[in-house]
Amino acid sequence: MIVEAKFDNNTAALEDQCEERLEETVGGQSVETVIMLTYPSDWARETDDAIWAALQEEGGGSLAWAILTHAGRFPEDGWIPTTLHGLADIIELGGVSASQVQAAADVLAETIRKAGSRIENTGQATAIAELLRQHHDPEATPAQASRMAAMLIVNAFVFQDILATQKGSSRFNIRPVQALRSDLTIGADGQERLLPTVEAVCLQWAQILKTNWRPIFDIAKRIVETLPPLEAPLILDETVSGARRMLSANLGGVQDMAGQMFGKMVTDRDLLKAHYTRPEAAALLSEMAVKQLDRQRNYGDPDTVTAIRVADFACGTGMLLSSVYRRIASRVRRNGLDDADVHRQMIEECIIGMDVLPSAAHLTAMAVSAAHPDQIYTKSNIHLVPFRVETNTKGMQVAKIGSLELLDTDVKGTASLFGRQSDQQVAGSPDGAEGGDFLAVIESGSCDLVIMNPPYGRATKHSRASATHAGRTVELIPPFAAFGASPEDQRAMADRLNKIVKRSRGAAHGNAGMGSYFFDLAHAKVKSGGVVALVLPLTSATGKDWSGLRSLLASHYDDIVFVGLAGATDDERQFSADTGIAETLLIATRRHQARGTDDEPARVRWASLDTRPPSEPEAVVAARIISDERSEKAFASLRLGQTEIGRVVEAGIEDGGLLAVKSQTVTEACSGIAVGELRLQRLAPASLPVVPLGELGERGPYHLDVATSRDSQGSKGDRAPFFIDGSGPPGSDPFPMLWAHDAVSGRESCIETHPDKAGSIRKGKGATARQLFKNWAVRLHINQDFDFGSQMLAAAVTPKRSLGGRAWPGFKPANEAHTEFLALWMNTTLGLFTFWSTGSRQQKRRSIHTVTSLPLLPVYDPRSLSVGKAQDATTLFEEAKSWKLLPANQADVDENRVCLDRRVFCGLLGLPLLCNATDDEFMEALAVLRTAWCAEPHIARRA
Repeated sequence: MIVEAKFDNNTAALEDQCEERLEETVGGQSVETVIMLTYPSDWARETDDAIWAALQEEGGGSLAWAILTHAGRFPEDGWIPTTLHGLADIIELGGVSASQVQAAADVLAETIRKAGSRIENTGQATAIAELLRQHHDPEATPAQASRMAAMLIVNAFVFQDILATQKGSSRFNIRPVQALRSDLTIGADGQERLLPTVEAVCLQWAQILKTNWRPIFDIAKRIVETLPPLEAPLILDETVSGARRMLSANLGGVQDMAGQMFGKMVTDRDLLKAHYTRPEAAALLSEMAVKQLDRQRNYGDPDTVTAIRVADFACGTGMLLSSVYRRIASRVRRNGLDDADVHRQMIEECIIGMDVLPSAAHLTAMAVSAAHPDQIYTKSNIHLVPFRVETNTKGMQVAKIGSLELLDTDVKGTASLFGRQSDQQVAGSPDGAEGGDFLAVIESGSCDLVIMNPPYGRATKHSRASATHAGRTVELIPPFAAFGASPEDQRAMADRLNKIVKRSRGAAHGNAGMGSYFFDLAHAKVKSGGVVALVLPLTSATGKDWSGLRSLLASHYDDIVFVGLAGATDDERQFSADTGIAETLLIATRRHQARGTDDEPARVRWASLDTRPPSEPEAVVAARIISDERSEKAFASLRLGQTEIGRVVEAGIEDGGLLAVKSQTVTEACSGIAVGELRLQRLAPASLPVVPLGELGERGPYHLDVATSRDSQGSKGDRAPFFIDGSGPPGSDPFPMLWAHDAVSGRESCIETHPDKAGSIRKGKGATARQLFKNWAVRLHINQDFDFGSQMLAAAVTPKRSLGGRAWPGFKPANEAHTEFLALWMNTTLGLFTFWSTGSRQQKRRSIHTVTSLPLLPVYDPRSLSVGKAQDATTLFEEAKSWKLLPANQADVDENRVCLDRRVFCGLLGLPLLCNATDDEFMEALAVLRTAWCAEPHIARRA
């Protein structure tokens, strides 16, 4: 890295010079990064003392910078003001050699592949998979557990070699890995060479474990002990060679790469819904979290620093904990301390990590230790927690559910298979740990920061899958089905979780998923004035099942920030690897007391970034811009230099539809709908009589309570009185149903849509079936799972009463005469827009309203219409019901949709008059919104 500086009136020459610098070498090493720095031109006339005083100013931004790499310029245009401390941060963040880290990562990948293949062929792969709590299936996931084992061995050798070079290593009898080669053998080339032996490796690691580093070396040692004596030397030789080659690169960067590889190799991650945080996303979240801690911390006081407690109860690879540690260490250095002096206490006391996978705990310990591997520590707070049904000392079967055991207020802590060994209560005590384990005790309200990317899986009946177990088809409970758990064990673990949360009234909700349970854990453990920071599904901002989380935030937290990504694809809208759904970052500070009725309601800063920051430096800068943007205006642009990177909107806790939106035009319209206002930027705001759909009637039953397929098995289909059969000629089915989507055929292109299925009464269900049809056969049906790229309708009307199904639940208006108007409104541009903005947008092009959330959907109140206008609505429906409409994301080019808008908004509702506009002016202003909305990356048409 080179830093090149000039006065700010000579930036063109600076950029030209820095372009040349990128082609240079220093000490034989290619220049990879150039920081372009500018000084104020008037400093040319200032004294040294005056310049130094300007640099010392709190919050002063006398300097400005941009970064130039072979990949391009950051920011794309303009300069970023900075203090001297900020400049030092950027130099640190950008000072990791990308080429060296990539070279080391390539070595790691090659070593894992070769050694993993050798391990797979030893015949011990199943035993090793059990050690790692993985299910070994050589056909479905060839060599994955073996490759993970190889990676853990390599990591242990890397760390051993680093320890061996540190001062004091001889006192702990830590030797370089090269010294482990003691077995003389003849290679394929006929040459003699020395290979490492199991005995030598295990003896050395046992010696290291006497000091600690248990999360790093314990599982690696147990893997090596499992290797057959004849094959082991070649496997160990491969991993020792790989470790030595990796040591030329930055260890922290390598650990980030190892973490990503680990995430891909965890065979049960889809069942756990445990996906691992990308390094740049971890930097974004951790910087925003630590920024909120800054207000009450003096990083120049060692006692204050070492009193900080940071916890991740689903730590995975340690990406978040190591990222937070780097952000805190940076602040410690800026305040005149050497972070190496507090490292041992940070590891032993301050950083708390828990996971159910031994390999995850290994990587977490490796990641946080890598900051100062020369520092010897004798205990740690990285815990491997039981996630299984086990037999206690009394012979009873006891379910353990990982760190969620800490939600149980009746127990002191949760068992830890390793972790703190000093000052630690030995297991087998009345507090509940068993079998020689230690007890991980995290007191309620003890953490300054709880940061997590928790698993998302759901334990509800609706989310369950099936699998073959012991030769029979069984129902899985995904969050507990990992590690080969039997159906009985899964049920016991689910019952344990339900028992723990039954007494609480927090965020936990089965349909929301495990992330909501982990938020309750964060809420329980964070102290007043402390910060929670989580990666969550995007639906947490809007979903009805997540209302408990938003209620807790509203009553107990300040400085609430949600961050989303306004990307087009699923990958562009997520902060984790491979989740397949859009995500959000949540950061908030816990209040000292709950918000009262006389207090101002909670305000949320909804931040939408156009793209995920591509690197750690850019992520940290983006985090500071989001955190520092405190404009008095409701809408503010987020800029890096002259480049807009996103927007932030301040609004209420239930305005999550503002998240992950790119256009300010769309954002303003979203915020207006939330408060019953039509906001078109060209026109004056107009008040709209908007009410929740539930005020106008009742939603229909859940589809599993209506009908099931003839081949369904298990409890899902037992409650339904009908089987689903194909429909006959129109009008010939006694129990017609509008059940599924079929946009391709054109059946759903008109507002009036014919039923696609028919119900057949199941044996013994006749009375129930007939009563269900009598009560819930309706004409109005709402699109529950709206794909804006292929589907045309938010609401459909059947010619005759029909039962609603999976895709089209019914809605029964209290006044049947409102049916036609509601169908018209919901299929206008504003109706589509409202459906999209208030639904769950976790998946590309889709907005989902569950059956239970449909009553919350905002609609224009038909009760405000005069008798004459209500009759006009019925007349218009008869005319418009057969108009063929295009998919919703083509509304900007759909002539029939535009015609529907004009007839409803201008002719029926008189909205132009409310906006002090003519009909043409109104339609032009609406066209701007329509076009901007159709261009939103989430729903935009693909070229």
